[in-house]
Amino acid sequence: LTNILAEELSKINGIRLWGPKAGEPRGNVVSVTFENMNPADAALILDSEFGIAVRAGLHCARDLHETLGTIASGGTLR
Repeated sequence: LTNILAEELSKINGIRLWGPKAGEPRGNVVSVTFENMNPADAALILDSEFGIAVRAGLHCARDLHETLGTIASGGTLR
């Protein structure tokens, strides 16, 4: 299911998939950012509009987000 999610998300313009490319070996987490929306807003919409539970933020990995350059935008969505 994780690979299917990563593959389908990678097809959507404006969504950046972090980590291995779709189809490559990966753990059970898919981390994404949206071109024009911070992760907290995306999480709220996914939860309230669609009942999809996700987690937004730095995920206890501030140093990683400094390296990725995602701190200013609020981290990623998982």
